[in-house]
Amino acid sequence: MRLRLLLIVGVLAPVVAWSQAQIERLEGRYRAQEEVLYLWSGEQVKRLLPGFEGIAADLYWLRTVQYFGGERAFAAEKRFELLLPLIEITTTLDPRLEIAYRYGAVFLSEAPPAGAGRPRDGIELLKRGACQLPDSWPLQQQLGFFQYLFLHDSVRAAAALEKAGKQPGAPFWFHTLAADLVARGGDRVAARRMWQQMLDQSEVGVLKENARLRLALYDALDLADHLATLVSAYETRTGRRPQRLEDLSRAGLWRGRCRMEPGFASTMMKARVACRSRGNRPCGVRFEPAADGGFHRGQTIPHQPAIAGRSMRADGRLCGSRGGRSTRFAREGRRVPAFETTAIDGKVQKVDFPAGSQTVLLFFLSGCSACHKMIPEWNRAYQRRPKQLRVVGVLMDQEPPGFWSTISIQFPVLRSPGRLFLRSLKVNRAPLALRVGPGGRIEDFTLGVVDPIRLGEIFRP
Repeated sequence: MRLRLLLIVGVLAPVVAWSQAQIERLEGRYRAQEEVLYLWSGEQVKRLLPGFEGIAADLYWLRTVQYFGGERAFAAEKRFELLLPLIEITTTLDPRLEIAYRYGAVFLSEAPPAGAGRPRDGIELLKRGACQLPDSWPLQQQLGFFQYLFLHDSVRAAAALEKAGKQPGAPFWFHTLAADLVARGGDRVAARRMWQQMLDQSEVGVLKENARLRLALYDALDLADHLATLVSAYETRTGRRPQRLEDLSRAGLWRGRCRMEPGFASTMMKARVACRSRGNRPCGVRFEPAADGGFHRGQTIPHQPAIAGRSMRADGRLCGSRGGRSTRFAREGRRVPAFETTAIDGKVQKVDFPAGSQTVLLFFLSGCSACHKMIPEWNRAYQRRPKQLRVVGVLMDQEPPGFWSTISIQFPVLRSPGRLFLRSLKVNRAPLALRVGPGGRIEDFTLGVVDPIRLGEIFRP
C-alpha cells in the first residue's frame, strides 16, 4: 500500500508543476485574487471578536489595501466591488483610524481604472471621519479639497476649509482659500494649489503619487491651452494655421521643445506632454529701464508653457510669468533700502522698514495684462490683511489717460523712485509682490499670476 502511494505521488508530482505552468500561461503569472467577503458588517465582526476590535480593524485595513492594489494592478475589469464594505468594516471596528478615512476616500474617489469612481462615497467617508475625529484638520482639509476637486462644489468646499482653519495647528491660508472659492467659484490655479498641498503634506505612498499625477495632468492641460492660444495668434498673424511646432518657432511664438512620453498615467491619459525650455529663465515680458526711471516692454523671454495663469498679448507673446519664484532677480535675504518718492496725488512719501515692521511691496505696470489679473487679488488680500501689515503698490511706468477710472485699486500706490532703485533690486518683471521685514530684508516674494493660497503667504501676519 505504501509503495503504491509513493508511485502515485511520483507520477503526479510533475503534473502539478505542468498544470501550474499552463494556468499561468493562460491567465498570467500575476493576477487579482478572487475575493470573497463572508461578513459584510462591522457589527458582526465585533460580536465575533469582543475586545479585539483594534486588532481586527488593522487586519481588515491591510486586507483593504491588498484588495485595492490587486484590483488596480492586475484585475482586468477593476470593479472594486468589495472596497466600500471593507472600508466600512474597518472604520466600524476602529472609528478613530484616521488613515482608513484619508486613504479610503482616495481609493473610492479616483476615476476608474485608478480608483472606484465613487467620489460621493469617498466624501461621505470623510464626513464620517470628521465627525469621529473633530480635532483633525487634515480630514477637514481633505473633505474641502474633495468637495471642490471631484464635485466642483465650491460653497461646501469653502465651508469645510473654514471649519478646518479653526482647528488648532491648521495653516492660516485655509480662510484665504475659502473666501476665494466663495468669491470666484474656483479655477485650475486653485485646484493645482490644492493638489500641491496634498503632495507636500502626504507621506510617501498612494496619496503623494496620486497628487503628483494630478499635477502632471494639469501641466498637460496648461500646455494644451497655451498651444491653442499660440495657434490662434499664428493664424491671426499669417492667415493660416500652423502645421507643426517649427512654424510657431519661425514666427517667434515658440522657443521650446515638445515631446510625447507614452505610458504616462495610463489610467488617466494615453500620453504625457512634456515641455523643455531652453534655459531656466522665468517666462514673461522683460522690461528694460526707460529714460524716465520707469520701465517699458522689451524682449519676451519664454519659458516652459505648461503653467497656469499666463495672459497673452494680441501677438501671442507672454505678459507676466509663472506664479512663484526666480533666482535671477529679487530673492530672500536681499535688502530693500528705505526710499522716498511721490504718490499718485503728487505728495512726497517715505517708505522705510523700522524694527518690528512688516511691509508688502506690489510692483506692477499699467500696461501689463498679467498685472491687471493680479490687482483684484491684491485688492482682496489688502482688505483681509492683518492690521500691522503695511501694503504699498509701486507703479513702474507712466499710466495712460483714464487708467485710474478704469482699474480699481484699493491699496495705496506710489510711483517708482527711479531706475537705479529698481536696478538695485533687479526688479525687471511684473507683477511682483515682495514681503519685506525689519531693516528692508526680503522675506518672501511671488512673481506673476499666483493663486490665493500663495498670495496669503505673502500677506500672512
